Amino acid sequence: MQGTADTIAMNEEAARRVLLAQSIETVDTLGRLVSQAEREQIDREAGAAARTPGAASDKGTIGRFLRARAALVLQTAGKRDRALASLQDVGAGERWLLAGIPLAALLLGIFTDQVANPHQVNLLSKPLLLLLLWNLVVYALLLAKLLARRRGQPRPPRFAALRQWLGGLREWGRRPRHLRGEVTAAFLMRWHTLTAPLYGWRLARVMHLAAAAWALGVALSLFFGGVWASYGVQWESTFLSAADVHRFLSVLFKPVTALFPWATFSLEDVRSLRAAGPLPSPADAADNLTGRRWVFLYTALLALVIVLPRLALAASAWWRERRLALAVAIDPSDGYYQRLLALLSPARVQLCLLAHRGEDRAALLRVLLHRVDDDLPGVSLGQGASHDLLQGPGGELLRVIDLPHVADPASLPPKRSVAEAGGWTARLLDLLGKPPTPALRIEPALQVARDEGDVVLHVVSSPADPAAASALLAWLGKPVLLLVNGGGELLADTAAAAAVLPFDGFARCWVQERVLLDAIGRCLPEHKAVGFGRLARAWDERNLDHLREAMAVIARHLLEAARQTEDVGKAPRSLISLVSPGERNANDRRTREAMAAVVARLQRSDAEATSRLLALHGIDQGAAADLNQRLEEKFVVQQAISAGQAGMAGAATGAAMGVSIDLLTAGLTLGLAAAAGAVVGGGAAWVAAVWKNQSTPAGNSVVQLSDDMLQAMAEAGLLRYLAVIHFGRGTGASRSEIRPEWRSEVVAAVERRSADLKEQWVLARARQQALEPAAALVGILEAIALGVLTQLYPATPAV
Repeated sequence: MQGTADTIAMNEEAARRVLLAQSIETVDTLGRLVSQAEREQIDREAGAAARTPGAASDKGTIGRFLRARAALVLQTAGKRDRALASLQDVGAGERWLLAGIPLAALLLGIFTDQVANPHQVNLLSKPLLLLLLWNLVVYALLLAKLLARRRGQPRPPRFAALRQWLGGLREWGRRPRHLRGEVTAAFLMRWHTLTAPLYGWRLARVMHLAAAAWALGVALSLFFGGVWASYGVQWESTFLSAADVHRFLSVLFKPVTALFPWATFSLEDVRSLRAAGPLPSPADAADNLTGRRWVFLYTALLALVIVLPRLALAASAWWRERRLALAVAIDPSDGYYQRLLALLSPARVQLCLLAHRGEDRAALLRVLLHRVDDDLPGVSLGQGASHDLLQGPGGELLRVIDLPHVADPASLPPKRSVAEAGGWTARLLDLLGKPPTPALRIEPALQVARDEGDVVLHVVSSPADPAAASALLAWLGKPVLLLVNGGGELLADTAAAAAVLPFDGFARCWVQERVLLDAIGRCLPEHKAVGFGRLARAWDERNLDHLREAMAVIARHLLEAARQTEDVGKAPRSLISLVSPGERNANDRRTREAMAAVVARLQRSDAEATSRLLALHGIDQGAAADLNQRLEEKFVVQQAISAGQAGMAGAATGAAMGVSIDLLTAGLTLGLAAAAGAVVGGGAAWVAAVWKNQSTPAGNSVVQLSDDMLQAMAEAGLLRYLAVIHFGRGTGASRSEIRPEWRSEVVAAVERRSADLKEQWVLARARQQALEPAAALVGILEAIALGVLTQLYPATPAV
């Protein structure tokens, strides 16, 4: 069975597992039984197992998904707590109890002596008559209950006391360190609340069987008692005459005499059986016809009035129980199931972009599309185009609809009243000859936004913009996020907006984008908020992937720089060679040529790294020159280098190293140009700061970049990364802003990891053939970049 229109039906065993999984996940908020990562993996596996390619998510698919997911949750939780996992199966005690109650009733009936003195058996047996009367009262109550149900009278809740006790158990289970008790109490509460009708019929079946078994046991007791004793039947009464007793027995045994050819006791028999003391035992069993008749009449009466009706009622209860056990109805409106159903039916979140100017629309699209081209080629601005922004791991889709701005509110269809919507008005106008009103043409994108849109992103840069769009926003009827691409004076009229965000609060850098995503998530209904949460996490993961790729580009360039060497030739070996100007000049010339060769190779590597960074962040390659110019304007030291700054006898420390960093952190290209200039005209301090001379085992001298130079290049690479991720974003003039505090943050962060970086330079030089950047260096650069971004944007959510 598929359940009702509002429920999902599954068999009792599956429903028990689903409710136990629900109790585990809702109570175990800390993930001690099933961690968050394990739950996400379970979601993916269960979804893949339940879905049929090309088929819609009907109730059958939903049921398969819930069953598969519950099995995986219980399998995972069972590895940590077997006792909890064992609750998914009905305990042996419950099965034995259901079977043992009727058996115990049968034995009770057999071994309960209904005849105290077989030689003085009362014709009007009080125990037997009470047993018959009790069952007749039960039948009357059942009939009254059936009639009341048909009349629609409300039924009292079943097992109310049990549910109240379980509620107290659940409160006890919430004490610290009682996770198992809390999960058990939550499960039992949910289970018995959901299956109260099922257990009601199950209990009714057992009770009917027990009543039938008890009556059967009593009948067997009468027969077994007659084997070892001869019943002496008589009666006595203070108020009843023989005629009264005869009439009563005729009515009592009417069902038996109507079905069987047995005669009841005649009036003469009743008179003869009036008690006059103990009756002597007959010499022959065949002589005790009265005793046998009494046993047969009462046992037949028990069978007709108790055993057979009770068995019929038990069969009816079993049939109802079976139906309910095969279709336990789970209500999917619970928040837990809403989240799971959102996993099975991927959410489609559609954002509606509304702007009044092309530059406002482009500013937001740069954030959403991660493209900072000024003209955004291929993107139709304000033409009703839609763009898929991101697809989540479960098939969720985030899309933006680029709404055309409606300048004239009259072009929107008016909201007609109920009277105007009636057909008689149109017919009356036709009779009066009034020409029909022409149908207004609605832009398809506007109609899609009204029917399927979720949140309107309204970009404003003028105080008049909110009022100009009020008619359209009212017609759309969607939550509105007001995105201010301008000054604070625009925040005056914001009553109709769900939230107001300035562009500099979410658009300056990818780290801030979560601010916008969180605001969107708060505007969504619950059934879409779960899927959007996965989209937001996927958005963050994509940003982090871009960060790792960018750091891999920088690391690859730095490792290549660390491995670069150039052979200068044989070093001077004699005193004459050292003092000879010709020999000395020739050696200096070879050294400068070697340095220039290294610089040329690194310039090509630098250009390739820059191109990859720009492409990774959607920046046109032509923007590289503009980017370098901004970096140079902000960070290059323009004054000449004094002899005092470059003094220290060629040491690469102190002020000389600081000056070199001032020059080199302007960017990789500028840094290498400075290094080349140092070769041509720099002093010994510059050469020592930038270059490192080494001797090979063969006695040749080689040059390579120093550790300090490599650290300066790392700083330059991170500064360039900051410039790239901020390029073209933000509002107005801030789109071109490069902040001076970037350098201090980068230099301080790199200095804190200088020891780790130097270790990477040593490893890079030792592995000349390594092609891919070391994972350790990528991790170091990633940690430095995240630390700098956290310092620059401390108020943004953690990534």
